[in-house]
Amino acid sequence: MGSEPRGSHLHRLSHQFENRVIPALEGIDAVVYSLVALVFLIAAFGMLGYSVIAFPENVALNSFPLAIIALINDLLLVMIIMEVLRTVISYLAERGGALRPFRASPARNSPPTSSSKQ
Repeated sequence: MGSEPRGSHLHRLSHQFENRVIPALEGIDAVVYSLVALVFLIAAFGMLGYSVIAFPENVALNSFPLAIIALINDLLLVMIIMEVLRTVISYLAERGGALRPFRASPARNSPPTSSSKQ
């Protein structure tokens, strides 16, 4: 072998592999979440359109109170879809923010200056 121990060489190869694979997987993850968000958005618009279009027909076929209940039911589904979409958007915006190490701001860790003492 060379001058480098076998364990050190394997550790370096493992580190290089992680540095290439993890960013690729994070990119794929973002693409999948973006596609899911797009499908949720399309579903919300589709359900909203269906709710508005179906309401007059529901009034004609059923009583007005039943048509209102159906409309509210449909609109609540749209709101649920939008809340799930908001969760996906928040995840994409943070991009795994919970996994980042905590860093205290330097202002909090610095000793008080003479001007801050009164």
